[in-house]
Amino acid sequence: MTMPLGGPSFGDGTLPDRLGRNENLERIHAAIDWERLVAVIADAAPSGSQEYAPVVMVKALMLQLWYAASDEEMEEALDDRMSFRRFVGLGPREPTPSRSAISRFRDDLSAQGLAGPLLAELERQLRSRGVVVMQGVLDDVMLIEQEEN
Repeated sequence: MTMPLGGPSFGDGTLPDRLGRNENLERIHAAIDWERLVAVIADAAPSGSQEYAPVVMVKALMLQLWYAASDEEMEEALDDRMSFRRFVGLGPREPTPSRSAISRFRDDLSAQGLAGPLLAELERQLRSRGVVVMQGVLDDVMLIEQEEN
């Protein structure tokens, strides 16, 4: 059901190349080893997302964190913003995770003690590449290279 990472869906071929592109999100996506990140929660079975691959839900949570979005705002943004859909791996016609699915997934990660390790792995990866994600509101997240100490 989900779009393969890095691969366009059939429908994407009918869209203009720049539609839904966000250079900052693309840079962030390329800077993270998503398989390794999702492996942190591989042994868990968070609820609320059975119809979505874990990587879709993890990416949605990362967007939610970086953009300081509520569950409702994240659902709306995933419905509305093609760049967010591309980032999480959803094609234009695929259903969006509901606010309750996002909330349950996050709550289950926390209850199973996996939220901390997930964020720690994300931070480790970014630090190893010398970058940091600058958080913002729903229109201005970016990847910044850190200066060497």
